[in-house]
Amino acid sequence: MLNNYTPLNFSHKDHEALTVHAVNHHVSLRALTFSLLVLFLVFGYNFMQMEQFSLRVWNRSFADAGMFLIGMSFALSGLCYFFNFLDKKILYRRNLGLNGFYLVTMHGLYSFLFNKFTPWFKYFEGERLLSFVPAAVALFIFLCMALISNNYSAKKLGGERWRSILRLGYIAYVLGAVHVGLLSYDDWLAWLGHLSLPPMSLIVTVFVGFVILLRIALWLALKKKS
Repeated sequence: MLNNYTPLNFSHKDHEALTVHAVNHHVSLRALTFSLLVLFLVFGYNFMQMEQFSLRVWNRSFADAGMFLIGMSFALSGLCYFFNFLDKKILYRRNLGLNGFYLVTMHGLYSFLFNKFTPWFKYFEGERLLSFVPAAVALFIFLCMALISNNYSAKKLGGERWRSILRLGYIAYVLGAVHVGLLSYDDWLAWLGHLSLPPMSLIVTVFVGFVILLRIALWLALKKKS
């Protein structure tokens, strides 16, 4: 009898709110666990290649893992459309994207402010400026996306405008890949000469290409359907 007791002031809306909160908490926790797993796997791969346990390896791993998580967030829309068994995974899209943003932001802050090998003013000189600009623009777009990634912003901006702003993330994602490519091109050429394990930067860039192609395939499928 006591187990079925419900206070008179506990409304159906309160029950729904608690249920939504519990689901969101569960999704956030599982997304965080998955994100940490991706980070440690990426770190392990980079550790094997760079053969050092240092902040430099962690910093690079933050960037690589962040790009993977952001890409997974983008890819979920297409994957859930083409593969029905993945439909429920769309719940993790926001959290994976935010976790990826946090990681690339940590990479950016460390690289710009605390990197003892490259003082901050060096990023505004020569070839480093060429790779710094797309990274800075990408991070700014990701920041804007993170700030409006909530129901309040969606209602305030209107669904169509809100989605249009979020789609700018694909441009930011490509800019991130350009940044990676400009910094890692020499490593890729060196790898071609040895054909050992590919650099993580190359794997990230190929993954970016997959995500963009998946988005194009989704756009074509939706256009054909309409």
